[in-house]
Amino acid sequence: MKKRFPILAVLGIAGYALLLGLLVLAERGQPGGSILSIGDAVWYSLVTMTTVGYGDVYPVTVPGRVIGILFLVLSAGTLMAMVGAAYAFLRDRGMLWLMLERIRREKCDIFSEYNEFSIALARNLGKTDPRACYLFCDCSEKQQFTNPVMVKQAFCFPQRTEEILRKLDGPGLKTVFCVGKMPTGNYALSRELMDLSAEMKRARVRICCGALETGDLPGVTFFDISACAARTYWEKYPLKEKAVLLVGGGRLAQALLDQAILVNCREPFHTTVYHLFGNWENYRREHPGLALCFAVNEAADATRDALVFHAEPWNGNRTLLESAGRIIFCSDDRAENADRAIGLLRGFPLAGKVYAAAQAMPFPGVAFGAMAAIATGEMTMHGSLDARARMLQSFYAAGTDSAETWEELTPFLRASNRAAADHLATKIQLLLPSEDTGGKVTKELLEKAVRAWGQVADREPYRRNEHARWCRFYALYNWRPGPEKNSAARTHPCLVPYEELSREDQEKDDNAWLQIGLLAEEEEAQL
Repeated sequence: MKKRFPILAVLGIAGYALLLGLLVLAERGQPGGSILSIGDAVWYSLVTMTTVGYGDVYPVTVPGRVIGILFLVLSAGTLMAMVGAAYAFLRDRGMLWLMLERIRREKCDIFSEYNEFSIALARNLGKTDPRACYLFCDCSEKQQFTNPVMVKQAFCFPQRTEEILRKLDGPGLKTVFCVGKMPTGNYALSRELMDLSAEMKRARVRICCGALETGDLPGVTFFDISACAARTYWEKYPLKEKAVLLVGGGRLAQALLDQAILVNCREPFHTTVYHLFGNWENYRREHPGLALCFAVNEAADATRDALVFHAEPWNGNRTLLESAGRIIFCSDDRAENADRAIGLLRGFPLAGKVYAAAQAMPFPGVAFGAMAAIATGEMTMHGSLDARARMLQSFYAAGTDSAETWEELTPFLRASNRAAADHLATKIQLLLPSEDTGGKVTKELLEKAVRAWGQVADREPYRRNEHARWCRFYALYNWRPGPEKNSAARTHPCLVPYEELSREDQEKDDNAWLQIGLLAEEEEAQL
């Protein structure tokens, strides 16, 4: 619309000038005519369109009177156009600037788009800080008249994020969430906002980007919606079963498996078989390194977990369905997940629980993946996860005399520390097998786990567990055994079975369990 306005304006002026010229030609030289020049025509048009009608000049010919009728008709359209232009200015610019000027000194959470995720995130943030302002950018005209967050200071604007942020150059903290559907678009916007925040003099800007983490945007916090759903799921429903079915193959299913690989390492105490249904061909091509740590399409054994990729339909093996400890419907289509889960619950006697990434599920099925649970400040900004990951990094740095800070780490090493922090809940459960920890990591549980570790006589299984967990992370990124550690070639000499490690390297894995005590002390100090 903005691009068409100049063209319409030029056409309107040209049409008006044409009518004036035709009016003068029709009236000039006629007996009793009073419109003899362009000036007379302009004057007549103005008093006609404004309905004043002084009567000092008027057309006397039929063509002149027809043009006069056109001016009368145009008077209503002109008035409406003027009112519309004034309203559009106030709505798009005037009121916007007045409103932003009022809140520029306050704390603001800004969302690059108005969508299901951004609405849920704003609502969750509003519960913890109802005094902050919540601004949605790039909204349609219909969306501008809504209050999606149910707090007083939530506003929708048609302007793009950069324009809104530029106007908010005030002392309050501005957190910008790039929450578009395309990760590449979120990444590009984050780069623009970083450059803009460097230009702004007073605003403190924090950027959270819905994309995979990269190393060339320092200071930006990255999150992935599917990964948030996967982390939320395994935190709420920690693994206890020996056989798990994943029915999916899309982004969510792959994120669930990735997180399971990192979080659910319980070897050699317990092993799990993951039966995978759906289109996993591309995933297998992208992760050939998993064969280093898992029995892939092989018979499960008592020493390591297994990944079984099935070519047949998910409901083609009745014995497997009825005996599985857990069945997860996790395609990217939530309605499809619900339909499949309901059909399974109706048609089969099941030993395990059925989970579906869906809006809702009838009992005894369990729905997960709702935006209200995924879109939280904790998930998008890695609150407690990054806090513990930073502590683990500082413990490691102190033990190795490394001067590398968290900010100086590569995305790969930050992810490594986060994976270690994620596995803490599993470590606690392995140390406290008789206690239902619920997948939580609390100060009380850390202290209990420390005491349990002090009473462990045979530490060999725990060392094996930590080595297996560490190998899984590196294998997920396709590292391979090699004579030396080489990040470019992705080789590491310790990516070998536990038995092939030197005794010194085996005992180093005690540090991962000793860090539980250090974390308990840190959490005590922070309280």
